[in-house]
Amino acid sequence: MVKKTKDREKLRNILKATIKVQSLNEIRGMF
Repeated sequence: MVKKTKDREKLRNILKATIKVQSLNEIRGMF
């Protein structure tokens, strides 16, 4: 049970990081 939530948190953090990188790339692409 605990491991499942940890994995889920890890996935969420990876998703957040990916979204952050994508938005940064989009902003960079504007300039």
